Amino acid sequence: EFYPRLDQFNRTTQFGGFNFVDGTLHSDRLIFQGGPDSIIRGFMSLPVKRPQRLTTAITENMFGSTDLGTINIQRGRDHGLPPYIKFRRLCGLSTPRTFDDVIF
Repeated sequence: EFYPRLDQFNRTTQFGGFNFVDGTLHSDRLIFQGGPDSIIRGFMSLPVKRPQRLTTAITENMFGSTDLGTINIQRGRDHGLPPYIKFRRLCGLSTPRTFDDVIF
């Protein structure tokens, strides 16, 4: 949700960190406030969060009343991506009959 910007000595830069929404919606701030190097250093200083899930910054703040997960599902439909069942068949997996069948 919040990302630090670090200089080459791993200290916070004069511009400080930024929120996810501020970074994605205002790319000029990312480019003109220290460039990508300080951002990458900041990313590398953060622990990895697992499992990967959509955070509240994406689900509630980024697109107003619509979340990124919903948008991505609709994009898949718009581009004619086949449903999950067809991908399972492509991978040689069985057709699930219950929710427990979906879990490998």
